[in-house]
Amino acid sequence: MRVIFFIFLLIRGTHLSCQLWGKFSSSALAKDGDITFGGIFTLHYKGATPAVSYSAGPLNPGCVGFNLRAFRWAQGMIFAIEEINQDEYLLPNITLGYKIHDSCANPPEALRATLSLVNGEEDISILNSTCKDQSVAAVIGCSGSTQSITIARILGSFGIPQISYFSSCACLSDKHEFPTFFRTIPSDYFQVQAWVKVVKHFGWTWIGAFGSDDAYGHFGIQSFLEEIKKIDACIAFAEYFPAVYTKGKIQEHIELIKKSKAKVILVFATEIDMYILANELLKQNVTGIVWLASESWATAGLLSTKEMFGTLGGLLGLGIQRSSIKGIKDFLLRIHPADYPGNVYIKEFWETTFKYVSQLRITYNTYKAVYAIAHALHNVLFCENNTKVCHSVKEIEPWKVSTLCKVQFKVKTGDEIQFDHNGDPRPSYDIINWQLDVNGDVQYVDIGNFTLTKQELSDITTLDFIMEVITSSCSESCPPGTRKATREGEPICCFDCVPCAQDEISNSTDSIDCIRCPWNHWPNSMKNTCLPKAVEYLSFGEMMGIILSALGVAGACLTVFVAAVFFHFRSTPIVRANNSEISFLLLFSLLLCFLCSFLFIGEPSHWSCKLKHAAFGITFVLCISCVLGKTLVVIMAFKSTLPGHNIMKCFGPLQQRLKNTKYFKNRIIFECNLGSVAAFCFVLAFIGRKLPDNFNEAKYITFSMLIFCAVWITFIPAYLSSPGKYTVAVEVFAILSSSFGVLLCIFAPKCYIILLRPETNTKKHVMGRSTSSAKI
Repeated sequence: MRVIFFIFLLIRGTHLSCQLWGKFSSSALAKDGDITFGGIFTLHYKGATPAVSYSAGPLNPGCVGFNLRAFRWAQGMIFAIEEINQDEYLLPNITLGYKIHDSCANPPEALRATLSLVNGEEDISILNSTCKDQSVAAVIGCSGSTQSITIARILGSFGIPQISYFSSCACLSDKHEFPTFFRTIPSDYFQVQAWVKVVKHFGWTWIGAFGSDDAYGHFGIQSFLEEIKKIDACIAFAEYFPAVYTKGKIQEHIELIKKSKAKVILVFATEIDMYILANELLKQNVTGIVWLASESWATAGLLSTKEMFGTLGGLLGLGIQRSSIKGIKDFLLRIHPADYPGNVYIKEFWETTFKYVSQLRITYNTYKAVYAIAHALHNVLFCENNTKVCHSVKEIEPWKVSTLCKVQFKVKTGDEIQFDHNGDPRPSYDIINWQLDVNGDVQYVDIGNFTLTKQELSDITTLDFIMEVITSSCSESCPPGTRKATREGEPICCFDCVPCAQDEISNSTDSIDCIRCPWNHWPNSMKNTCLPKAVEYLSFGEMMGIILSALGVAGACLTVFVAAVFFHFRSTPIVRANNSEISFLLLFSLLLCFLCSFLFIGEPSHWSCKLKHAAFGITFVLCISCVLGKTLVVIMAFKSTLPGHNIMKCFGPLQQRLKNTKYFKNRIIFECNLGSVAAFCFVLAFIGRKLPDNFNEAKYITFSMLIFCAVWITFIPAYLSSPGKYTVAVEVFAILSSSFGVLLCIFAPKCYIILLRPETNTKKHVMGRSTSSAKI
């Protein structure tokens, strides 16, 4: 075995060394230093996968589509390193170097770059020395969450810190899976919270969603789906951009957008994925959509062009907190291909126009990442208030830089930098809106912000006047007066508007339930408020009340007049023949009957309700009793011819005191049997109808009782069928009618004789019988 190994050494040659079997051929931005920082950036949008023949060594994939935006991020890293090298307080006498690779937006390519940074690319002789570590102290990268997840697992295994400037997937906060991962961009968890606040602020309830088919898109959309339910909003659709975008799939997404009622669409995707969709939207002239752009493409120059503005213009986006880095504009302007003859990136950068050096958002994140590593190194190398060197550069191991979780410092812009226990920074977002400037160029206008401390939106009201005309809902809002009824089998945002029931209202938009009005209130015609019910009663001010009151006053006055006439002519035969005492008592009871009618008119009160029926009953019983008395007196005067005659027993009512054995066999019940006074009076009057012709008292009583009985018999159905105040009117009319019937039938003929025929007011004429009657 030893012989074979010796022969192998002879074949390999006399210069024994650590040799790599292959090298990562991606051109790199590199500079030597005492400590090297690694960087991985998406300097090209896409990587070309070569064909595998297995007849030759693996070919290095090419990259296409220069990403000016990512190159500016890489330059931000270089600028920060150069700035630190010139700082006499931070890492003094230590030169930082860098080695930056391109991931081509491809996880395998990002993995190759990571291994290159971890292993080194130099052949190292070991004849007289040992292999030395060629790895970087820390890695800054990558931009895509999927790429960062791939390289974080590798770097975590070696204990090498990684700070991402643009990977926001909430999954990367898991310290058990990614122990050495940090980032200067907030987690998507907070981005989702910000979007939920925006959606709630504008009242949108029906939202569409697109996402990249990677960790960033899936975690972002799923988190948004969970959080949006908490504000009673719904997702119209959630689709993912495939890794390979076919024409059929693009058209499928376009048709989905056209057919959907959702006018607000959130996109958690990379700028290249969104560019493919936006380009097709532009071709088909699809407009009228409010796009919500995640931070990955909200400030992407590839999309924010004049041509795209017709389709995407007016969108709302979340931008990472921006800052102006002093000196970086001059630094970028000084870059020239002549200074970097072997670097293809510089040549591509020079050939592409750059702008927006004041919109430094991700570049600023890169800048902060470099400073975070530098401060962590400073804390490791220096002690005693960071002034004395405690360790040499050669003693630095990557795992020692993991003290990043403890760093807390301020960069030159004044922002304080620190990481929480998950390696995440304090979240802060700018809410931006795409607008055109006077030159027709797209500008990113900050219209609000969202921070962790407030967890609220601020200053976003500047767009309210624009967004208030844009609605996005599955169903139109239910106006006051209706309630929402969810459609079976559909999301809660899809509903029908059902009118409230007859005695219910809803006084707000999109009410879930209707509210029953209080017993003394009633809904208005719109059923959005309860109005007091109209109080209806027979008042003195209305026409019917005035007429009935006038009749009552007239009846009372007429009664008083008749009483005055009778009193004045009390000694005349016709008054004396009619039992003046009973006549005056009858007139008094009729006066009370007329006055009693006023208790039924006007607003009922507690005492009026108690008194009116009692007063009505007492006065009418008194009135009919008087009529009954007059009838008995008249009949007895003419029918009883013998002294001591007991004919009264025949015409009187049943005995008042009654011994009742009808209901119980073992006991006797004593009770009063009242009978019907009015009916009995009518019967007696009918019996006495054949009295002397000139003394027609019984006839008049009969007529009055006929009117009385007719009125109260017809009163019953009229009372039951009359609604509201007309019931009271019928009752008052019955009282007045019956009172007038008694007054006029009994007293009008007598007043006629007294006032107009005084010559007939004699005893002879009163007690006499007419000739015609005698002949008969």
